[in-house]
Amino acid sequence: MRAFTLAVAEGATRLSPMTSMSSMKQAVLRCHPDGGTHPRAASACGELERVGGDPSALDPASVMSCTMEYDPVTVLAVGTWDGQAFRYEETFGNLCSMYSETGNVFAF
Repeated sequence: MRAFTLAVAEGATRLSPMTSMSSMKQAVLRCHPDGGTHPRAASACGELERVGGDPSALDPASVMSCTMEYDPVTVLAVGTWDGQAFRYEETFGNLCSMYSETGNVFAF
């Protein structure tokens, strides 16, 4: 099975099951076959495929130039990839830096 529950929240905060769901955007990503509620499932699955399903190892092919504006966002990915469990959480300085470092995985 290859599936993740993904979340993006405004601010520098630790995300947990107790975090208010109304304060974050969420998507479900399923790979092989690609689907779920993620609007860019095929490209997000391709990016995860290249790193063995490990969201912490994402290295998007495109490089973005981002401003130094501090408007933090925190991402969370919880799921499994070929039987291996993953939990990834990171706070980025702004949305641009998040997209630059995670590609399409959190682009929903």
